Amino acid sequence: MTNFLQRLQLTRLRTKIILPYFLLTTMVAGFGAFVITQLVTGTLKERFDNQLLDAGRVVAESMVAIERDRLELVRLAAASAGVPAAIANQDTTTLTTLLPQLLANSEADALIILDNEGQPLYNGTNNNTLSLDNIDFTALPPVQTFIDTPPTNNNRQVAVAQTETDNWFFTIAPIFATTEFVGFVLVGTELENLSQILAENAVARVTLYSPQGNPLASTLDLDQLNTDIDFADVYPQVLTASSQYVLMDTVTSLNQEYQLAFNNWQLRGQSVGMYSVALPINFIGTATNASRNSFIIIFALTTIGVFTIGYWTAQLITRPIRRLVNTATAVAEGDLQQRVNIENKDEIGTLAQAFNRMTETLVERNQQLSVQKSELQAILQSIADGIIMFNNRKEIVTTNPAADQILADIKQKLKTSAIIDVVQLWIDQLNLHATTRQKVGHRVFSVRPSAVTDPNQEIIGHVVVLRDITRDVEAEERQNNFITNVSHELRTPLTAVKGYTNLLIASGKETLSEQHLQFAHTIEQNTDKLIDHVNTLIDIAEVQDGNITLKPERIDFNQLIQDVAQPWLQKFTDKGLQFSLDPAPEPLWVQADARRIKWALKNILQNAYDYTLTGQISIKIFLQDGHACATIKDTGIGIHATDVPYVFQRFFRAEHDQTHDVPGLGLDLFISKALITAHDGQIWVESELDHGSTFGLALPLITED
Repeated sequence: MTNFLQRLQLTRLRTKIILPYFLLTTMVAGFGAFVITQLVTGTLKERFDNQLLDAGRVVAESMVAIERDRLELVRLAAASAGVPAAIANQDTTTLTTLLPQLLANSEADALIILDNEGQPLYNGTNNNTLSLDNIDFTALPPVQTFIDTPPTNNNRQVAVAQTETDNWFFTIAPIFATTEFVGFVLVGTELENLSQILAENAVARVTLYSPQGNPLASTLDLDQLNTDIDFADVYPQVLTASSQYVLMDTVTSLNQEYQLAFNNWQLRGQSVGMYSVALPINFIGTATNASRNSFIIIFALTTIGVFTIGYWTAQLITRPIRRLVNTATAVAEGDLQQRVNIENKDEIGTLAQAFNRMTETLVERNQQLSVQKSELQAILQSIADGIIMFNNRKEIVTTNPAADQILADIKQKLKTSAIIDVVQLWIDQLNLHATTRQKVGHRVFSVRPSAVTDPNQEIIGHVVVLRDITRDVEAEERQNNFITNVSHELRTPLTAVKGYTNLLIASGKETLSEQHLQFAHTIEQNTDKLIDHVNTLIDIAEVQDGNITLKPERIDFNQLIQDVAQPWLQKFTDKGLQFSLDPAPEPLWVQADARRIKWALKNILQNAYDYTLTGQISIKIFLQDGHACATIKDTGIGIHATDVPYVFQRFFRAEHDQTHDVPGLGLDLFISKALITAHDGQIWVESELDHGSTFGLALPLITED
């Protein structure tokens, strides 16, 4: 089947364009032949009548449009500033000044202002040949009605005025000065002009009649009109006709036969007469009586011509598209030197230019990627740290020489070929933002994994940085051992100094002067401070080595925190900080080394004191989930979200512009966590930059004896 379609070339774009075009043309041609045949077989009389009725509808719509223009002029004249007052004051000078411009800007033929007794105050026409002198405006029914019964609203009426020379159609409206009826405004259209306008719009002959059937104006030559129609009898038929139009027999004018259609001349719900439209009998022209076969032949020839044009058009469209497809295929296969040579000014030409620009951009990007790849490769080769990149399938994507050497060493030490699983296990166990140490044999590595994400923030792999820090760790151990040994060595003579000082004070109370005894007390106090500092150094070394020695005892956690907080009250007050302590309502008994817990709490309070510039510090003690808990909350500078995971790491200090002068090595919180963790407790922090921090700790509760 596929081969058959290929032989017919039905899958080609050219065929897909031509075939539907051909089928559609054939269908349209066949349908057109059928429709034309049906139209030819129809009656010419029916089509002629429809044309006549359409002309009548156009006349009716034109009358409404012209009436809207007259009403606009009525509104402008009645609403113009100064006009109502001028009418009330019989001020014709002002009216002559204000009204001509309004009439000149309208399509109306005349603008008349009457006072409230129907006497003209202003007569204006747009044509000097038109005359209003012979019109008795008080004889117009609307004017008579308004004079007899002054109007109270803007009731607008229409009327026809007949003179010996000109016949007029008026739109009449009362004018009020505030609420007082002062006169009339009449906007007139000369009926001969009106019939000419209506005839031009309807493309037909138009005649206007009075209710008595007298022609008032016409575009037919009434003097040469030959008809047996009694127009006086037509008006009652128009008023009572069930259909909109009354069709009459033909009339003859200047040897031309016309078909007439009459309709009610009605505006604003008022009938002022009737009008007729007339079309010549030969308006449509002589219809051909060609046979159906003739039309079929014509449409067949037209179909062939259209198909030929369609085939040529399809070729014109598909030829550049084929060239574009061939070039795109070559570029996809790697030949980036190919270009589409299409100079068309249409959409295909625009597509070709865009494709060429895309190819040139692709060449530039490839060059940039090559340069970046070379630079990245050079950087990776020169970095002493090992760098390994994994994809999501735990496969190594790339490594640098340092990583290859480290992996080889680890593989040799572990005696395993599954080194990738070992490194991946490190990734799974670590925080993606934390650096930790991993020991392999006697060597120690710093491992820092980071997630690699795509533009949608989806993780597509991991980059692991490995650094051999064995010598650094050994140096730290030697340093810690040195500090520990020196501290122990210092503690021995200091103990002796303290003992002899106590003996001197005890035995010299009677033999030594008061000043000498004060000297001995000073020696004793400073010796105690030195011993305390030495003990602290030994404790720090034990914490860093992970060999914390505890002397647990049963203590009240509630009272312990209050004892630690008491010495800080004055320091907080001196700095201008508010302090509050909310103890638990009852004792919370824990098994802990009181000295070590006090040390951890002191470090947290010191941190709150150092990093709270203004505001308050509060401590809350409570029982939760079988643990004695405490939170130390401050309103200090807070910690950036990216730094929160590292606050309990050794030597870490968050950077902030306001705290550069705060002393410290970044060990206090590290020591606090180590001490709390050694008691099987928990410690945590919640913080937001510039909004303070909350440190919390929890120790397991023991049952009271």
